[in-house]
Amino acid sequence: MTFNIPRFADSQGAHPMAGRTVKQTPPLLFGARIRHARLAKAMRQQALADLAECSKSMLSKIEADRVVPSLPTLQRIAKALEITLANLLADPPEGEIVSRPGSRPVLNVDPLRRGEGIQYERLVPFGQGVLLEANIHTIAPQGGREDPIQHQGEELGLVLEGQLELIVGGRTYLARAQDSFFFSSVLGHSYRNPGPGITRVVWVNTPPVH
Repeated sequence: MTFNIPRFADSQGAHPMAGRTVKQTPPLLFGARIRHARLAKAMRQQALADLAECSKSMLSKIEADRVVPSLPTLQRIAKALEITLANLLADPPEGEIVSRPGSRPVLNVDPLRRGEGIQYERLVPFGQGVLLEANIHTIAPQGGREDPIQHQGEELGLVLEGQLELIVGGRTYLARAQDSFFFSSVLGHSYRNPGPGITRVVWVNTPPVH
């Protein structure tokens, strides 16, 4: 695992690794990851600032990449958001910008992993610090996830082929080819393919869950 080292300031304002060349974290990713993790937990800036023992104004500047926090502050932010420093400081995943059919990883889901008759074709490379997950779900007739799941974040989908029976918050919806859906992941949700053919869905989660 590799990750970038940001310019943490010490109490005198000097860089603790002055005189050495270090690889810098892209500011956009650094601040965006903190803000993204906070929003995924539905946490207000003031609440996170209190836990990080800094002002709301300071946290706003951190998220906007106008300042870099001290290492202790960053550690408190990570703890409050229930993420690791490695996730905050990780390099963006490397790989081709364009991926071709047949070259993407495909994961099979079995009953022990709370799903049957489902394949996940990854559209986003797996890696620490990634802000979203996107897969093509291929679901066999009568396949799906029966037990409702809940987690922080949001979900977006587009049905490419077939039909999808989507249960969100106790209500059932039927999505057909070219229909899209969006919901908060904190709502209990499950899904199945009522058939008769296969169902293919582009499914996006943020933050990643698999």
